[in-house]
Amino acid sequence: MFQAYLNAGLAAAAEGAFDEDDGQEEDGKAGAAAMDERLALAAAIARAAPDATLPLLRAAAEAKKQALSAAVSAGSDATVAPKL
Repeated sequence: MFQAYLNAGLAAAAEGAFDEDDGQEEDGKAGAAAMDERLALAAAIARAAPDATLPLLRAAAEAKKQALSAAVSAGSDATVAPKL
C-alpha cells in the first residue's frame, strides 16, 4: 500500500514539476485539505511499518540521486523539462 502512495506521489511530482500552474488555485482549500488527508494516511502507513517502508523510501531516494547524477554526467540540465 505504501509503495503505491510513494509511486503515485513521485509520478505526480514529476508530472507537475515544470507546470507553472500547480492547480491549487482551482482546488483551493478543499484541494489542500484532500492532499493533507492523503499525506496523513501515507505517513500513518509508513509509521506503522517502518521496517517495510523505510527501505522503499531509501530506494526511491537513491534512484532519484542516480538519475540526477546521470543527467549531470551527460551534461543535461535537470532543471529544464525534457523535450518530447
